[in-house]
This record gives sequence, structure tokens and C-alpha cells, in this order.
Amino acid sequence: RALCRDRGRARLLLYIFLFGALLVLGYGFLSQATTNSCYLGSYLKKVGTFEMKDHGVMSGTFVSSNSFGSYCGMALVAALTLLFAPRRGQGHVPYGYGEQEEGFLSGLTGFRLVMLAISLLMLGGLLISASRAGLAATVATVGLVILLMMRGLWRARPDLTRLVIIGAVVVGIV
Repeated sequence: RALCRDRGRARLLLYIFLFGALLVLGYGFLSQATTNSCYLGSYLKKVGTFEMKDHGVMSGTFVSSNSFGSYCGMALVAALTLLFAPRRGQGHVPYGYGEQEEGFLSGLTGFRLVMLAISLLMLGGLLISASRAGLAATVATVGLVILLMMRGLWRARPDLTRLVIIGAVVVGIV
């Protein structure tokens, strides 16, 4: 709590977390390509002997693919948060202001494209891990982050409430 009290430090911690997650994901892809994720260092993650045709679920530096999937999910949420967070110095803009200034393409900066690419990489790692629990936790956390980022807009835009309810129903059906 003391480290994240300052916005700059909180962003720095998210950047460090994403860097570590990229390293873990890179190791996971390397391990998948070389030993089919059956080994973690010198630890054999399967019962019996290792043959080159054997396949394991991708787990990076974690023994369990569920832990790896949850870690990729946390990194995905961090990247999405940085992707949609207001830029430094911009702060929170009240509803109705600044809408004409910025279109969709002008908001796609190099930083946001990098965060989008990292988000897609982490989503890929999460899906390759085949962790249902990691996916469920990530979906719940993304929903919570969306609600937190939209606080204060509910009264200003009542159509958002309908949109969120319809979106939740569609996600529930899918």
C-alpha cells in the first residue's frame, strides 16, 4: 500500500511486473519448443521417463500450469490497465469534455500498441496453459477492473448501465 500510494511508483511496479511476466512467458515458449514443457530446469514434470514425443502443458517457471495461467492472467490485467489508463498528466477528464479532441486512431500511441501486443501475448500464454481456473480468475478480474475504471460514469451516462448488463448477459451465455 505504501509503495502504490504514489501513481508513478504504482506504474513502475506494473512495468516491472510485466517485464518479469514477459521473461517467464519467454521461458515457457522456449521450454515448450525444446522439451515440450516436460522439464522445469532439471525437474521432470511427468511420471515415467522423458521421450522427445511426450508433451506437457505449458507452465513456464511454475510446476503447475494453473499457477502459470493465473500469472499470465495477472499480467494480462496489468497490461490492459496500463492500456486504458489515462496518460500521465491527463488525469480524469469529466464526462463531455475532450471528446472532440481525440479520435480512435489518435489515441493509438506507440505505448498503447505495445501494451496491446503484451496483452495478446499474455492471453496466448494463458490459453496455452489450458488452465480453466486461471481463465476464470482473469475474466472475473477484468470485469472488476472495468467496473472500477467506469466508476463515476454510471450517473453521467445511464446508457452504459444497459450496455454493461447486455454485455454481461452475452458473456454469461457464451
